[in-house]
Amino acid sequence: MIDEAGNIPGPDDIKVKERARHIQSPEVKFTGDTVVQTAIRRCKEYSSSIFVGVDEIVVEPTSGEELGYVTTKDNRPEVIHLDLAKNVRDTEKRLDAYLKQRPENTSNLPKELRAEAASIVVANTIVHEIGHIKDELKGGEAPAKAEELKFKPYFEREWNKLLKKISDEIDKKDKASIKVEQQMEYAGLIKNCDLFFTLVRRSV
Repeated sequence: MIDEAGNIPGPDDIKVKERARHIQSPEVKFTGDTVVQTAIRRCKEYSSSIFVGVDEIVVEPTSGEELGYVTTKDNRPEVIHLDLAKNVRDTEKRLDAYLKQRPENTSNLPKELRAEAASIVVANTIVHEIGHIKDELKGGEAPAKAEELKFKPYFEREWNKLLKKISDEIDKKDKASIKVEQQMEYAGLIKNCDLFFTLVRRSV
């Protein structure tokens, strides 16, 4: 293969060109946690071209309180670095804020509902970082917050759907608990009645 200048490109040149083509595609490279994979699916559901300009998502710890970041230090400004643990903690805080009025906490929720909640929060973080990439990492939070604002209707719709599922789950548990209590009360009543008639028969 010879390029336009008549040179034979080396392996590094080919990798650079392949990466450039990939960055301009609507796909993003990621292998790993299913929560992040679900978040990526959500982002594509929100906008099929959202990952144009993004090369890869990597999961790794971040310093400070950042849920994610992008940087030019490694010459790969198209890579989103995501702290999954911090995103999960942020999810739990959001869920606790909803559940504080109910006799339930996040640890008692089914695992799949907590994972679904985390995927929505992770999607929001990804969109935030995409705002920085679109701004070519010029600095400042305004472009990232602007992307989040555009994403907000999708976020709220999905979050409210999730809260409805959680509410239904809690109501189901409450009804099951009430049914058990009623059965116990009924069993106690039957027992008391049996005792009453036993005493009556003995007294006759």
